[in-house]
Amino acid sequence: MRAVGDDTDKTLVECSSNYVDSVGRQFGSTPYIFQVQFDNAECTKFSSGVGVPVSDECEGSSDLSFTNASMGRITVNGSASIQWFSEPQCKEDSWLRTDIVDAKTLKSHSCDGNWRKWYSSSSTRRLATTSDSSTDGTVTPDVGSTSTSASNTEDAATNSGSSSSGPTTTNSGSTVDSGSSSSQGSGSNFSSRSKSGSGVSEVEEGSNSGSKPVSDPSGSGISIGVIIAIAGGCIAFILIICAILLCRRRLRGKDESTLQQTETTQYTDMTSPKGKSRGQTGLWDDDVITAKRISRDEVQVCDLISRGGNGEVYAGAFHGRAVAIKMLPPATRAEIKHVNEFLAEAKMAATMDHPRIVSLVGVAWNALSDLCVVFEYMDGGDLRTLLDKYEHSGHPIGIDYQKATIAVHVCHALTYLHSLMPSVIHRDLKSRNVLLSRRMDAKLTDFGISRERLDVTMTAGVGTSLWMAPEVMMGERYDDKADIFSLGVLLSELDVHSIPYAHVKTTMSDAVLLHQIVVGKVHVAFSQFSPREFWDLGHACTSVDPRDRPTAAEALYRLQMILANLENSQVVDSRASYVF
Repeated sequence: MRAVGDDTDKTLVECSSNYVDSVGRQFGSTPYIFQVQFDNAECTKFSSGVGVPVSDECEGSSDLSFTNASMGRITVNGSASIQWFSEPQCKEDSWLRTDIVDAKTLKSHSCDGNWRKWYSSSSTRRLATTSDSSTDGTVTPDVGSTSTSASNTEDAATNSGSSSSGPTTTNSGSTVDSGSSSSQGSGSNFSSRSKSGSGVSEVEEGSNSGSKPVSDPSGSGISIGVIIAIAGGCIAFILIICAILLCRRRLRGKDESTLQQTETTQYTDMTSPKGKSRGQTGLWDDDVITAKRISRDEVQVCDLISRGGNGEVYAGAFHGRAVAIKMLPPATRAEIKHVNEFLAEAKMAATMDHPRIVSLVGVAWNALSDLCVVFEYMDGGDLRTLLDKYEHSGHPIGIDYQKATIAVHVCHALTYLHSLMPSVIHRDLKSRNVLLSRRMDAKLTDFGISRERLDVTMTAGVGTSLWMAPEVMMGERYDDKADIFSLGVLLSELDVHSIPYAHVKTTMSDAVLLHQIVVGKVHVAFSQFSPREFWDLGHACTSVDPRDRPTAAEALYRLQMILANLENSQVVDSRASYVF
């Protein structure tokens, strides 16, 4: 989009088989990013294309087919991103998704994992950290290049490495030729090689230029004092190694004793990772975490997606693949307890292997303070956001084929978790923890808060409690049927779009509402526009008595039957009423 004739943003459309050149002509000298969508993985069947300017301003939506506002960015390392918003002011709460491409894919115009090809204007130079950089760390673009926003400059400065070339003189006077290198993160790695002859011989000459050692009578050239010092150092080194090994053996013995006690539990919380734990100082050395470790320098962190008390989630890229990057809040990154809890979530996610569970890409860190967990990127957002849009736009309530498909996907994930030995309980199933792809495929996520913290969080307030089973609210013993109650609440959300108990929440206090839920006097709502079978399943899942709830496998079978009946059904009327 660019201004034409006046200050109003408009979309320029031109029909041409050579769409890349056509977009270039439309933008002229304005830097831009051009995203082309295809209908197949080989990127041979053209579907559509959209170009956005590289700018620090929000590009408002038009009255044509492109109704979303956007912000295009190109970082110093050559990667690019387009943020999409539902409102022309690009407010944070109107964020829809972020499309990301790494520098290699952008430069080669190759097909990425989302069936897209990317192009950028030849007039847009990639920013580089050169001698033009200001003293405060702000990157200054080359002459003739387009200036980016402060936020873009900051992204570029944090995501790009620095480069250096030419000979460098070390403190000792030897000349070193530093090759260029780049890294993602706060620092840069430089490789060097010596141009002098024999590095070893030069060091020996330098060390001998001061004073010569006192020769012993035998003429060996090494004094007795030096021999004693070397022997003493060796003995001290051996003693230190033995002490370290002894401490690690004692710690391992304590962990194995704890493991034997916990293995007798029939059910495992989603937040308690299977396998042995290394305690307060060793979870990053765990075999599962080590096997999943990836290079921190190859993880490109881009735009912030969300921020909460338990962490921050960013959009990013790893080896040309769009990923979601989760980090601890800055205030807790230096605390070992929080680091271990964060790694426990990663370890649990690493043990999950199911197409309806968000997969773990890897765990990366250079130091524990920059620890991050990398997951696959779900470009459709979360289910709660989708249902909020449905509610505000007047989308017809009731279960249709698409919403029934989402329910089946979630139930597939629960069936898998409950079938593990021992059974795994998610404990925090809700619409915010169901992520969607652009094609509306649903996957379950969030394996992670420690058991102690989860108990406190889920009983202290109404937020998460709206999805909790009565026995969990009361602090009683529970099993995998607690997840089935949460599934029933989720089915109500899919049906009527509103948050749980919205129909009564305004008429009573939070404490009274929780009490009414526990005693079975208040239930979630289902509309009359859903099939009777769906209504029956939702009420069975939300039974106060866990014994009256179906298993995950039984619920999955009933949902699949409902989905089959809906496959050829017509769209229901948008007008709705509730049955309580």
